[in-house]
Amino acid sequence: MSTYRVERVNQIIKDELSSFINYEMNDPRIKEAVITVTDAKATPDMKYVKVFVSIYGCDEEKKKELLGVLDKAKGFMRKHLSGVLTTRFTPQIVFELDTSLDYAMHIEKVLSTLDIKPAEEDDDDFWDEFDED
Repeated sequence: MSTYRVERVNQIIKDELSSFINYEMNDPRIKEAVITVTDAKATPDMKYVKVFVSIYGCDEEKKKELLGVLDKAKGFMRKHLSGVLTTRFTPQIVFELDTSLDYAMHIEKVLSTLDIKPAEEDDDDFWDEFDED
């Protein structure tokens, strides 16, 4: 199957699951945190799709609990996807916690604590070389 088609399906799955989680799931535990679908990667045969989610506004224990809630609801999500996708198979959904944004925020925090002074630039000496006098 072409890579372009798999990429299109990945984007559709990402968009549909994002809206499903945020607007159609009625579980009150889901409403306590901000859940963002960051990526979806389907296998080339489109039998499985790994969906990466970021969860904000809670601690690590709560994140694992919310990931379990999503795992239990993946049958409903798969049924929703079957109505949207025009593929022969509706892929099995596997959720995985995406920690890349948490890591980026940690790096930003570390960099902000460093005391780095910018190098002083002496532009006058640089431009003196190009004077036409």
